[in-house]
Amino acid sequence: MYNVTVDGLWHGYMYITLIVSLAIMGYLALVAGMETLPFKLPASHAQLLLVATGLNFVLTFISFLTNRAARRGSTARTSASSPRSSPWLLVLFPPFRHA
Repeated sequence: MYNVTVDGLWHGYMYITLIVSLAIMGYLALVAGMETLPFKLPASHAQLLLVATGLNFVLTFISFLTNRAARRGSTARTSASSPRSSPWLLVLFPPFRHA
């Protein structure tokens, strides 16, 4: 019904998220393929992934908030689909009734 197209790399800093995502994928492939890494990391595995994915989340969230077309499209899409999906919500999540 509504069609909104937005370039995911509209903001220049979104290239940072692309590079960090590729680095995460490379790191996970390296960890999966080797028992011990050939280099020493300054942080643990969990800390490294938390910081990298947290950075991606923050930059993506900022990009979403500052891009009017994306907000307008998602708002229109949500409001347009809610009347049709509300009967299914009642089926999936029936109102709580006291016995």
